[in-house]
Amino acid sequence: MKLFSRTRSPSTGKAPTDSLLTVMRTLGLGSLRLKIIAFTLLSLIGGLSQAVLLVLVSEVAVAEVEGKHSIHALGHSFSPTDAIIVSFLALALFFSTSLIGTLVSTSVSEQALTVTRTRVVTGFFRSNWSLQSTERLGHVQQLVTMNSGATANVVQNLSSGFQSLLMLSGLLAVALIVDPVAAVGVIGVGLVLSQVLRPLNQRSRRANRELSRVTRAMATQVTEYTRLSRDFRLFGVENRIMGSLRKVIQDTGHVYRKNQLLLNVAPLLYQSLALGFVIIAMIFLTGAAHAKFAELGATLLLVLRSVSYGSSVQGSIQGLRASQGMLEDVMRELRRYQDARTSPGECVPESFGVDFDSVEYSYDGVTLALSGITMHIPEGKIIGVLGPSGSGKTTISQLLLGLREPTSGRATIGGEDAAAISRSDAHSMVALVPQEPVLLHGSVIDNIRFFRDFEEREVIDASRSAHLHEDVVQMPVGYETPVGEGGGALSGGQKQRLAIARALIGSPKLIVLDEPTSAVDGRTEKLIRQTLSELRGSVTVVIISHRIETTAQCDLLLVLANGKIADYGERDAVMAGSAYQDIVLSRQGLGGDYMSGD
Repeated sequence: MKLFSRTRSPSTGKAPTDSLLTVMRTLGLGSLRLKIIAFTLLSLIGGLSQAVLLVLVSEVAVAEVEGKHSIHALGHSFSPTDAIIVSFLALALFFSTSLIGTLVSTSVSEQALTVTRTRVVTGFFRSNWSLQSTERLGHVQQLVTMNSGATANVVQNLSSGFQSLLMLSGLLAVALIVDPVAAVGVIGVGLVLSQVLRPLNQRSRRANRELSRVTRAMATQVTEYTRLSRDFRLFGVENRIMGSLRKVIQDTGHVYRKNQLLLNVAPLLYQSLALGFVIIAMIFLTGAAHAKFAELGATLLLVLRSVSYGSSVQGSIQGLRASQGMLEDVMRELRRYQDARTSPGECVPESFGVDFDSVEYSYDGVTLALSGITMHIPEGKIIGVLGPSGSGKTTISQLLLGLREPTSGRATIGGEDAAAISRSDAHSMVALVPQEPVLLHGSVIDNIRFFRDFEEREVIDASRSAHLHEDVVQMPVGYETPVGEGGGALSGGQKQRLAIARALIGSPKLIVLDEPTSAVDGRTEKLIRQTLSELRGSVTVVIISHRIETTAQCDLLLVLANGKIADYGERDAVMAGSAYQDIVLSRQGLGGDYMSGD
């Protein structure tokens, strides 16, 4: 069975598919082969034992009615007592194999779910910054929860359907022995019904894809809107937002109803038609005296049970269709992450002077965000980067950090490509202090360590360097004080200095600070300037700022305009130049926060 779309064929325009085997291999589930074999054998044994049980029960009942002292079933003669004993043995075998099969099935489903979620998470975090920075809010969370859950559903439905199919095979195998004509008739009816229900299955497939699409869109929109709840309230648009979300939820509900209707109708229709054929067949066999009463009773039980398993197979197929759209999304995103995978840097330069040699960068392959950037930043110097919004400040910082690579030219640190610089678990050579630090829900010390194995004394040293230590020791439990959700228990200045301590603890040789004093009080701004002065000579520091005051400690200034260097050099010389006067001072005179972003 082929279920999962991949890419469109250039010749036909149709979407070729991945087989379930391909999907399982892609998700790394090949190790389940032994479990699948065991599950197959258990299901087949369970089907045969159930068929034997039904035949013997039917024969014993008829023997009791007719007063017989022996019965003949499945090519053997039994006394009623022996038949009952064998029936209990068959029942025990059916129960034990079915129970073990269920345990194997749930184990496989759990492993499929775990593997898929792991692949999604590792795929995203190993992809390049170009992909990560443009990933829509809440998308990865949705893949890990809803879409990855579809993998477990697929495995569960596949196991259930396969088990029902094997049970059905066992029943029909025994039915062939008891009444070959009836058994062949059941097989023929099953084939006919599968063709009759094919159009319904195709409609169900389309409905499931649509449900996956609208559910994904709804989840993403809800995630985005909940993060903007404060702004919605301040702008007085909450009622409009709730109305918009209600409409999206209602539209998704309509698609869900249509999908569930198709999922439930197919098995019901299959079972009803199959039972109708059974009734007609039994009337014909009875009227034609085709079989003895006992054989007819046994055949009837086998056929009715076969119809039940056939309906289960049909239900499993619909369940597979229900998960198809979401699993297709997982496969597509895993390929996208794989295509964007980046290798960790391994180079450790001997020096940390920065050189840009004719660097150009384009986000879309058409428009240049940076053009002809050539400059040298000596090791240990502090450089301030100034320029209006869209001038290329953020792009330069990301090239320095190795998050992006130049479209052309080279951006190097100590002669090594910036993207190739080693970033070990404990001591990254480069660090960033973002404009809006994101803090984990944990303690102060946890947030400074940031999943790295640093001793407490190293944490305290970094905190002292960031001039945070004095604040921390006055907190209720010192470094074990919780920072609160999103750092809500700390002031804006404390969060900023904590982010600086987090960067400094790894002993980096290059630090980029993005608007470090844009939203802090006067005391914090003074402390940050003091930290910057103390770093001079030992760390290369790049400061992106819209505040002239923040650049007071800078040795060099870089003024950007339209992705090009307008001026670069010693601070005093640049401040006296025309580019600084025209681009920086003139825009500040307008009173706008002109460098709020790129």
